[in-house]
Amino acid sequence: MKRALCPLLIIVVIAVSSIDIASADDETYGDPTVTVVVPTTITPNMDIVVKVTINNTTGTRMWRTKVYLDTDSIPSSIRQYLVFYDTVDYPTQYLVSQGLKDAIEPDNEVNVNFRIKATGDIPAVTIPIYVVLESEIGICEDGCVPYRRALQYDIEVLRDEPYVFLEIDLEEVRLNVGECYIAKGNFNVGYTLTNTSQTTAFNVDLSVGDTQIPLSATITPQMPLTSIKPDNSKEGIVYMATGNLSPGTYTISLNLTFEDYYGKEFQTSESFNIIVVSDAYQLYEQGELYLLSCSYQNAISSFEEAKALYDEVGYQELSNKCYNKIELVNAIILFEQGQDYYFSGDLENAVAAYEAAKTHYDNADDCTGVSLCQDAINAIGQMDSTSPGDTEQTGGGGLTMLNMSLIIIIIVLVGMLVIVRMGKR
Repeated sequence: MKRALCPLLIIVVIAVSSIDIASADDETYGDPTVTVVVPTTITPNMDIVVKVTINNTTGTRMWRTKVYLDTDSIPSSIRQYLVFYDTVDYPTQYLVSQGLKDAIEPDNEVNVNFRIKATGDIPAVTIPIYVVLESEIGICEDGCVPYRRALQYDIEVLRDEPYVFLEIDLEEVRLNVGECYIAKGNFNVGYTLTNTSQTTAFNVDLSVGDTQIPLSATITPQMPLTSIKPDNSKEGIVYMATGNLSPGTYTISLNLTFEDYYGKEFQTSESFNIIVVSDAYQLYEQGELYLLSCSYQNAISSFEEAKALYDEVGYQELSNKCYNKIELVNAIILFEQGQDYYFSGDLENAVAAYEAAKTHYDNADDCTGVSLCQDAINAIGQMDSTSPGDTEQTGGGGLTMLNMSLIIIIIVLVGMLVIVRMGKR
């Protein structure tokens, strides 16, 4: 009897083992394919539609499938700006009312949509959306393998308001170099800030961008501004002063930053060029060469053109130097006219020419020229007061030989000094 039971026991053990192995094989399934479509960016007051597609690629049935949004995992600081219209869906539960099984057959798919609204006051944040799939996979209706899968998708909130438009009143500033071929100048940049959006801009701040040149700036009104309301504008001026600049082009930017109510920062900028040229100084140097070569009218023209360029950029120091040169040349011209009048015997016009020359020397801050002209005027005055009967007459205007010699000596001395001074300037 014992021998008959042993083969039977072996058969039972083998049969049970076969059932276990088959069950283990049957429970080895693939994963379902889950496709989620969500927008990557939104703006306030916009709806978010989360589209979920589940394709049963497990190779068997998926029972009692549930798809939901895990709203508890969204930080409360963000969740307070979201309105959830629906968060849970059972895509095959309706089949039960039709007498069918609550299952997704192999290779079938179901679709689920969720709708979320972002409120108008949501800040510029990143919203994490968590989509969760729960199901049971297997042939049997009871006791199948539970399945859970969670997916995360991020949505960035873009706030495109407020917007403040920055406008400046120039494109370039031209500076002319002075001595040693360097330039410096002062100028103003007018600006206008306009809030072209429907929301208030806060903490509005205008600043000068980093530069590689010596530059100081003062902005009025003082920055930052607390706010600029919709459709409002604010005007102001940036006072700028440069240090020594070499010829070239330098780009200066004005940077504007502002924030929305929730602290989101926006920025924009405008730029202009500082152009340093040597045109005026080249004209000034050309005037010097004309002066040394006694080409007086050309010298005056060059100095006048240079002065006009320096006046245009507000370079007062060099403009004054050009003015002094113009007055000096006029003084020299009038002094030479005085000499011509004297040698022709026209002492009255000679004195008038010396007087006019003296005025121009004075305008040119040339005290030596002023003094020498006055000496010449005084000498002619002394000659006029000399009695004709006491001296030997000449044919050059009734002067004694002694007085005539004195005038000639003075005129020669003045001419020599003028030439020496011209050579030093």
